[in-house]
Amino acid sequence: MVFGQQLKSVQIESLHYIPAGSCILIVGGGTGWILEEIANLFPSGLEITYIDKSSKMIELSKKRNYQLNTVEFINAPLEDTSLKHDYYNVILTPFFLDCFSQPTFEVVSEKLDKSLNPLGLWLYIDFYLSAQSTFMQKILVKFMYTFFRLASRIEARKLPDIDSYFSTYNVLAKKMYYHNFIQLQVLQKSK
Repeated sequence: MVFGQQLKSVQIESLHYIPAGSCILIVGGGTGWILEEIANLFPSGLEITYIDKSSKMIELSKKRNYQLNTVEFINAPLEDTSLKHDYYNVILTPFFLDCFSQPTFEVVSEKLDKSLNPLGLWLYIDFYLSAQSTFMQKILVKFMYTFFRLASRIEARKLPDIDSYFSTYNVLAKKMYYHNFIQLQVLQKSK
């Protein structure tokens, strides 16, 4: 309710960075609405792996119109999923990595990193706080973490330190939204 359609519009904007014919990994995609948005840009030619730990979200996602793209649905936590090394051209993690404590974030991110091929793209979309963030943004993050810890039992209590983790990646694009509270980074893995 706070962000309106802003969360969706940032994710839709990120899709324009996907190269045609890509093998894509989407983690924590929720209801699968993004599959239809991808199909609007690429009606065919994509191989997509779609992971969500919620069976309800997977069932909703399977009903989406992803046109002639190939989609493999995996209903499991990412930590329990076996991924091929150097396989994906693009990884999309919209509002996913902020659910983990720093130690789990590093384990999960390392798993994703190993599955991304050299020069592959990681489309990272999430909330962002800095020293310049407003008091209200900091309070909102605390409120969100308290709410989702109770409602969804996420382990995180604060945003992970992504800047140090992605320091070996090339930043191809970085865009800020909602008064610098949401960021989109297009990160390219080095060779």
